[in-house]
Amino acid sequence: DISLFEDLQNCRFFYDNDDAGIKKARLLIKDNKSVFLWKKFLEDYNLEYEKIKDYGDILKYSIENKLKLHKVLENYFSTNSLQILFL
Repeated sequence: DISLFEDLQNCRFFYDNDDAGIKKARLLIKDNKSVFLWKKFLEDYNLEYEKIKDYGDILKYSIENKLKLHKVLENYFSTNSLQILFL
């Protein structure tokens, strides 16, 4: 239930990279809510879809590969419904 957050201007939604999360993100981006663009992020960093399903997986991968992916995540949020293809 996101009703507590719907009116916040700076709220970002970071759902898991699974069917349920992508479905929810699609609904929210159509309503101009800021959601994480999983597909764009994974493609930009050449990451496997099957291995990276949530924020914890990003951190684990970053530590194992000595990367700082957590520092670029803010660049992958959008409210633009035209970017729905990147979910």
